[in-house]
Amino acid sequence: RALLFLAQTPASRWQVLLGKSLAYGSVFSVTNALSLGLACWLFGGFVSLPGYLGLSSASLLVLLGVGNLVSVWVPIPWVGARAAAGGARSAAASAEGGVERPGCGALLIRMLLLQSVPLLLIPVFVLVLGVPLVFGSSWTGTLWLASGAWCAGLYAITTWLAVQRLTRAEERILTMISG
Repeated sequence: RALLFLAQTPASRWQVLLGKSLAYGSVFSVTNALSLGLACWLFGGFVSLPGYLGLSSASLLVLLGVGNLVSVWVPIPWVGARAAAGGARSAAASAEGGVERPGCGALLIRMLLLQSVPLLLIPVFVLVLGVPLVFGSSWTGTLWLASGAWCAGLYAITTWLAVQRLTRAEERILTMISG
């Protein structure tokens, strides 16, 4: 039913993934800002808060892009009780899980794909934290811009790959269902 709904949606697949990213990004940005603000307040590091927020935002952008790719390549089935069949019987089935859980292989692949996020962020941390230690802070603005461009590029590439995968998978599944 979800695929049928998606096929009838007038929004393109990149708009769906961008909307997903905006929703998650909004929630996690607020959560990150509150958490980092609290930590800076507790440990007296308000001077460092803008830098921490910048690194957190850059990391979140990469995580959202990789998350788009992971959600399309290794989706976790989720069927709501009312969407599946409606009524009390569906509510009981949903309370018991509703769908078969993914196997160990799917969870391992998801975990490995998500573990790529810290690796993809190594250039950001080298540019923003390492380079100023060696060469001074005269290039700080340029390094932040380069780091932002790196993260935006990673988001664009991973989301583009997710859109391509979603489009191919959607066409194949709809052909199987209709045939």
